[in-house]
Amino acid sequence: MQTREFHSEWITIGDHRILFKGRDGFPSETMRFMAQIGVETCEAAQAREARVVAVTYFRNHQTDAEQWVVTIASTRREDQFIASRINNALQTIFQRGDRHVALYVIAKPGDVHAEDYNHMRHLSAEAHVLDA
Repeated sequence: MQTREFHSEWITIGDHRILFKGRDGFPSETMRFMAQIGVETCEAAQAREARVVAVTYFRNHQTDAEQWVVTIASTRREDQFIASRINNALQTIFQRGDRHVALYVIAKPGDVHAEDYNHMRHLSAEAHVLDA
């Protein structure tokens, strides 16, 4: 059951720590499904540095239009193709244009040799999903 008080919730799928954000109710199975599609697409494409960092839901109450945004972050420019793959998968499954994949390619990798380095935290912070 959805509740209007929901704003955000963190979930983990494999190596992906994903923030669900929305104004109109608790995270739905659709959000979880979209996150799972993103994770599986990243893994199938062997995009080792790419991670799903957020799934966001927006709804315009005046027009009833919905928009879903799946945010992917990576430190490798070579991972840019992953956004179109996830976008194509979501469009094929849902057959509506209200799903969108945003890809943030972080040009500067974090200090992987630092004692407290966490790749997922670095990507989330650089994609402005998490305040570092």
